[in-house]
Amino acid sequence: MRLVQTTCNKCGAQLDIDLDHLQAYCPYCGFKLLMDFDKFERVLSEKEKTKRTIEHEVQETKRTQMAYEYESKKNDSASKQKDKEWKRLILGSITIIPLLVFSMVSLVYIPWHSHDEKVTYLQQLEVKIENALREGDYDAALLNANKIYLDDNWSSEQTASWDAKREAYIEIINTKKLESDRNNPENVFMPTSSDSFDGKNYIVVVDQLEALGFTNMTTQIAYEPATFFHKDGTVEHILIGEKTEFTTEDFFKKDTPIIIYYYSN
Repeated sequence: MRLVQTTCNKCGAQLDIDLDHLQAYCPYCGFKLLMDFDKFERVLSEKEKTKRTIEHEVQETKRTQMAYEYESKKNDSASKQKDKEWKRLILGSITIIPLLVFSMVSLVYIPWHSHDEKVTYLQQLEVKIENALREGDYDAALLNANKIYLDDNWSSEQTASWDAKREAYIEIINTKKLESDRNNPENVFMPTSSDSFDGKNYIVVVDQLEALGFTNMTTQIAYEPATFFHKDGTVEHILIGEKTEFTTEDFFKKDTPIIIYYYSN
């Protein structure tokens, strides 16, 4: 028996018709149905074809899903293997990483994290500078004075104020250091510049430097011989310590080595 669904043209009832019978009547209203069996055959054929197509697509979908799950499991396995390798690498270098992190933090560490802490730090520098000045340690005082600065997070007024303090401290330190150096009996301040000795008789220059208090002097003939412009026995240049040029503001220790170079025939 092959049943198909159709509708009664008279009463609209839904009917199941046996295609093996040539005639059909509506059981509700008795209306005789005129059926196009060829049409029904085509409909059934199309339905069967559609059914096979759907079943084929379902099978293809299942195969695709199975292939996807297989690839996923394979990739999962490879990913887990890579994770294991990374874990071994990380565990192998676990002792190095903390040292690297500590080094980086040390490089960027700033001893203050707020304006108040920064002000406290600058005030502590001022105390250190004052203590160093009282003790006559001008190098330490100058070192701390140069640490007085602000970053870009401060207002221009605050920056200007602390910049002024730094410059004032540096000026005070340099003044006191110069005064201390002048009062140091072991120091000799040059009364004239290095140019003033050029062309003078080297014996006269030796006497002048001895009179100033220098105690470690030697003389040496210059590499160039005396000429019409450079007379015999006149100074070519003077080397005091490592300096060949100096001004009236320069000073040296009394025992600084001095070499007087002079022209000779």
